[in-house]
Amino acid sequence: MDFLSPHIWHKTNLTWTTNIYSSFSPFVLASLNPHWELEQKEKNLFYVKDLLTEKEYEAKINISLWPEKFELELENLVKIEGQKQNNKLEIRYIPYVDDELFLKNFSYWILSIREYYRLFTQINIFNKVWLWLMKSIWLKMSPKQRRISHLIIKATFVEIILIAALIIGYFYFGR
Repeated sequence: MDFLSPHIWHKTNLTWTTNIYSSFSPFVLASLNPHWELEQKEKNLFYVKDLLTEKEYEAKINISLWPEKFELELENLVKIEGQKQNNKLEIRYIPYVDDELFLKNFSYWILSIREYYRLFTQINIFNKVWLWLMKSIWLKMSPKQRRISHLIIKATFVEIILIAALIIGYFYFGR
């Protein structure tokens, strides 16, 4: 007998838009989990290596759309509900799992989906560019590749600041 786990809710406080459905695909949703290494076997079937729980399994992701409801079935249920404001993201795992590490993993996943939704709803050039980068580069990386890329980006930013400081110091104090 299956039992439903407790609900984990995250408020978004964003205006609801049904255009988000066109942006979601099984790959995008699975890639938003920060602890999953994915290998796509078929259109909706993925081989998942969960780095947080150290488990490996196959996950089938089906997306069903309703006017103001989104469901993702992956042995769990994720719903985005709401009408104009104060939407909520919910996650339940079926069957009931009382593993804190496992539930924390899915909590991080919901936070990633919420951030993706925030970028999608707040329309400006920075968000559009970041969404394009996420879809074309970032979401295709494994979690390890993302961490390495993040470290390289930080190091490059520090290098640029140091080089700018040296150039400014040379022209200001060096002459």
